[in-house]
Amino acid sequence: YHGDRIVGTTGEGIPVQIQRLNHKDSLNKIVPKTYPSLFYVTSSDTKTGRLYVKVVNAGDAAKEVSLELKGVSSVKSSGKIIVMKAEKPEDTNSITEPEKITPAVLPYKGFKKNFTYSFPKYSITVLQIDTQ
Repeated sequence: YHGDRIVGTTGEGIPVQIQRLNHKDSLNKIVPKTYPSLFYVTSSDTKTGRLYVKVVNAGDAAKEVSLELKGVSSVKSSGKIIVMKAEKPEDTNSITEPEKITPAVLPYKGFKKNFTYSFPKYSITVLQIDTQ
């Protein structure tokens, strides 16, 4: 799910979270840092016009994001969403639960040049958007 050209993407009002410290960090007087809870990148396939908007929500709550697709003449409303998510950051696949976290490919019918999407907590999401 990547194109052959990176598309400039900007974000405003990105929520931040505070680094969790353990007992050893506290003893060493480490000051917690803040870091964004949303990370994103967009690429395009110059042959097909398809956009891939990738968003990682590292936060503990879903984040509703308004997206504005600039530089395209039109957007097909139907596309795909590929998402992998967890209930908590410690979740992982294991021998006993080998498919606890797997990608789900979902059809989506709500893409526009301007739209809102809610990214689940602890998730990696790819919006696959066909444009012209």
